Amino acid sequence: ALSLQRLIENLLSFSAWQSRSVGLELSEFQLRAVIKSVIDTQRLAIVAHRLRLDLDIEDVLLYADRGKLRLVFDNLLSNALNYTPRNGVIHIHARRSGDSAVVDFADSGPGIPLNERGRIFEAFHTGNALHSGPLKGTGIGLSVVLEFLQVHGGTVEIIDGEFQGAHFRLTMPLRQVARGE
Repeated sequence: ALSLQRLIENLLSFSAWQSRSVGLELSEFQLRAVIKSVIDTQRLAIVAHRLRLDLDIEDVLLYADRGKLRLVFDNLLSNALNYTPRNGVIHIHARRSGDSAVVDFADSGPGIPLNERGRIFEAFHTGNALHSGPLKGTGIGLSVVLEFLQVHGGTVEIIDGEFQGAHFRLTMPLRQVARGE
């Protein structure tokens, strides 16, 4: 049910974003609290897959759209759950770097094949990698991640060599300036 709800939320967010009918709802919040909330929502799946979480999350204060960033983190954790083998590890690290927040989501799964990397952020691209989850995704989760980070003035990149599996590094300004400010 949670997986289906996540798919529906992604489709609705993607549709609303594509029609540009939604803007940023800016507020001040602790990054750690949002990430912990996402983890709590997916705790049952984490336990069911016997996954270990490696958390190293600094207290970082953001002024951004909490809901959109929550969906970004939820999508990345959901991907990690789908591709990390039983008894594997999901790494979530967050820190402040100058005027930016840097968040790493990595797993101990198969990683992202080089021939897939150019398309994984395209809407509806689902890739060919085997996943361990019960449902194949819609292929919009990573496109939502990219869009929502870009609107915050941030970036997402694939990092090699630090962790065994897929590793996404998000960088975003600590303070998003609302248009017209």
